[in-house]
Amino acid sequence: MLACVIVTRLLYYFLPLKLNYALYIGWCFAEGIFTSFFVSLYLWLIKVDPGTYFDVLSRTLEFVLFTLAIPYSILALSIKIYDLQNVKTEVASAARMRFYDVNRNLKLVVTADTILYIGAEENYINIFYTDNGKVKSYVLRNSMRSVDELCLSNGLIRCHRSFYINPTHVRVLRKDKEGIFSAELDMDDVRDIPVSKTYYKNLAEML
Repeated sequence: MLACVIVTRLLYYFLPLKLNYALYIGWCFAEGIFTSFFVSLYLWLIKVDPGTYFDVLSRTLEFVLFTLAIPYSILALSIKIYDLQNVKTEVASAARMRFYDVNRNLKLVVTADTILYIGAEENYINIFYTDNGKVKSYVLRNSMRSVDELCLSNGLIRCHRSFYINPTHVRVLRKDKEGIFSAELDMDDVRDIPVSKTYYKNLAEML
């Protein structure tokens, strides 16, 4: 049994396989059958009057599959728990937004839910966020394009050519007499953010 498991595990390690959990369970089941065939052959050859090979195989299959079920189940649960812990770590890490300047120097780290909006102004971007209930801003020397992927991956959406906004902080969308849209945020002393017609529908659907 040990020799068979070593052979199948070496195959599993060296073959370029991309298995999900369902396929891995199938691999383990096939491994048990493979082991049973060779264990049965060994028992059939050394035992005195064991009956036919298939008689031995039927008993061996039951023994081997039940024997391997316990360690394989423990292994599968351990892997699942490890993966869940990694997912939680990745989610927690992804929730922190890291802003770099044009020289790739880290300048600001904040959680995504504290971001109110980000606006572009020439070669700078203004990051408005909350800290202990107070609105703060940080001017970063970089382009809006440099934070596109960061914003989109953390729930911020573009509402204007020069603005990203956090939809969770939008209190209401307005349209004035001239047909210009704007977003009022849920913090006092924060300007209304312009919303282009191009992005209005997408923002409205997020609220």
